[in-house]
Amino acid sequence: MAEGAATGGTWRFSSDDFPEERRLNLFRETLEPVLPFAIEPVHGARFFNAVTLMALPGLDAAVGISEGAVFHRTRPLTRQSDDLTLCVTQNGRSLISQRGADMVMEDGDAFLSAADLVSTSGPLEGAAGCLTLRLPRQALAASVLDIESAFVRPIRRGTEALRLLAGYMGVVRQAADSGSIGVQRLVASHVQDLVALALGETAEAGEIARGRGLRAARLRAIKADVRAHLRERDLSAETVARRQGVSPSYVRKLFDLTGTSFSAFVLDQRIACAHAMLRNPRFSGLGISAIAYDVGFGDLSYFNRAFRRRHGATPSEARRGEAG
Repeated sequence: MAEGAATGGTWRFSSDDFPEERRLNLFRETLEPVLPFAIEPVHGARFFNAVTLMALPGLDAAVGISEGAVFHRTRPLTRQSDDLTLCVTQNGRSLISQRGADMVMEDGDAFLSAADLVSTSGPLEGAAGCLTLRLPRQALAASVLDIESAFVRPIRRGTEALRLLAGYMGVVRQAADSGSIGVQRLVASHVQDLVALALGETAEAGEIARGRGLRAARLRAIKADVRAHLRERDLSAETVARRQGVSPSYVRKLFDLTGTSFSAFVLDQRIACAHAMLRNPRFSGLGISAIAYDVGFGDLSYFNRAFRRRHGATPSEARRGEAG
């Protein structure tokens, strides 16, 4: 794994950071020691690459976009390592070659690679993004039945675990910057579980993975859905479940496992949103009832009672700065 993975961290690089006349060479000098690929420009095409690297114990992640370049991992650049890499194509199409097979990766498709494999990759036309996850083979060995066959078998888009992995990258970045080893290890284990599910898992290991990584990523997606639709009066476990493609009982169970409930989470988010609006000068012209209705409350007296229970003060007192 990359240096710095023991304590975590985030690094960002862009070819645009370098002067145009030396851009390719300087970018190579910066990235090739970190990523084991030789970067070859495409003749006549604009060269652009940008990448964000995140390091956690047991997981390296990179989110990047590439244009006008092909990446070669030649035999001298392969590493004597058991690390495996899952690459998910984003916002474009890519061509991948490894083990004598060419694979066209559509937007959202993924493929598995390894540090000791010769390979070539690059966008088919224009620019293409890539989410890359590197983790120890042993983290997947107990979960994936035939990991060797995955090296020449694309994982097509639509796989639930792949979709949740993409949505989980915000959590990975926060964990990498947190400085908390406990948080970083927990997040890394969730990612490992989701990768195992994407590749195909044994029955027993799959139950463990679903109970950790999949649930964590699903709960994050549901919470994001709630926040995005907070102002809707008909917001319910049923409406969220329909958008997420799960059952209402599953939505409620996920919150139960965290020691709260769906309705308590919605109420807490609405109160927090109303409190932020009351303290923001931009909304000083809005009455308290308008703010209550704007964040989804249909009963002003209920809003006042719930707000006072949460903040120990009335909404009017909060607006005057008399509540925490």
